[in-house]
Amino acid sequence: MKKISTIFLLVLFINPCFSQYTVTKVVGSVKKKSTNETLKPGSHFDETDPLEWSSQNDLVRTIVAGKGIFIITPSPKAEKEGSKLLEIVKFTLHLKSSEHNLSGRSGTTELLPMNLNTETALNTKNLIAAENKYLFDQTLYDVSAGNKFFLQTEFAGAPPVTKSLQTRADTLFLYSDDFKKGTAGNPPDTKYKLGFYSKENNSSKLLIQIDPYFDSTGEMETIMKLIIAADVKSDKEKLKDQCYQEIYEALGKPSDITFQNTFDKILASSLQNSTSKK
Repeated sequence: MKKISTIFLLVLFINPCFSQYTVTKVVGSVKKKSTNETLKPGSHFDETDPLEWSSQNDLVRTIVAGKGIFIITPSPKAEKEGSKLLEIVKFTLHLKSSEHNLSGRSGTTELLPMNLNTETALNTKNLIAAENKYLFDQTLYDVSAGNKFFLQTEFAGAPPVTKSLQTRADTLFLYSDDFKKGTAGNPPDTKYKLGFYSKENNSSKLLIQIDPYFDSTGEMETIMKLIIAADVKSDKEKLKDQCYQEIYEALGKPSDITFQNTFDKILASSLQNSTSKK
């Protein structure tokens, strides 16, 4: 601990100008040593702050205003303190998020089932908010005369459970409550599949398997607010791409419509607040 304290004072002396990191997501348990604060989305720390990590597998996703998204993990040189790891932020590993992977992607609107297809190298999850909207081709999926989309939940050792889904014109509505859950929660091998039932042919066709990440605490909105607040005057499309990239990587692929509506709402509110403070 004496070694850490010495390094901490040295960094303060030689590097008074540092960047502030705003947390967007935490994996594991990480604390800001100076205040004993457990990091969560919205927490702030500086390059000179010592962090206490619970294991080498801990990870913190952050945004630095004007610099972008960074992933921070403890380095192999982190000092052990009992069962914890202690290291000053400046000396942790800083891995910049791969922003180029989805450049311009947030302005794209796909149709079912492609809008549920994910990029495996980025994140296999589909972000499922309370309500999600997906466009579909009405010439391919005619939801009149008893035809319908359904969500099939498959449990090991039990028959599949199907749930009819709501549609309006060319939009499918998928709610978090549509995902069948057991009384003790679903086992890891539970499978969710989107399908389409044709009453005329009396046949069902499975379209795509969904690997859901349930956003039950509004994490998507939190990430958007943090990114927009850090650089509210930036170009709108650049901000949108940055939000989409971070949400996709950190949580899962969002519904295009839900993402766009949420982004527009938060950006408008942030711009209004920024103007009112002048």
